[in-house]
Amino acid sequence: MCTSTNMVQHLLAVSDLYNLDRLKLLCESKLCEELSAETVATTLALAEQHQCTQLKAICLKFAANPANLGGAFVGYERCKFKLYQFYCFALFDLDKNT
Repeated sequence: MCTSTNMVQHLLAVSDLYNLDRLKLLCESKLCEELSAETVATTLALAEQHQCTQLKAICLKFAANPANLGGAFVGYERCKFKLYQFYCFALFDLDKNT
């Protein structure tokens, strides 16, 4: 994973902890720009943990793209998430938007 992405992920957590809303929005924006198959799992977990609805939606949309799914699964394995949780997040979000 890119060092700058990792740093922004940590900065997002700290900004949420200290209620630095503007910094949190900047972190969300940067993470959206740098989203990749390698980072989507960790970013989705952070978005869920820190109530970043826009970031979560973009992660789910990215993962729902069949071209990106293979890499997203690898990311989830690295983060030790179960694949069925990933499917539940994606399916619930996609179903809700239809």
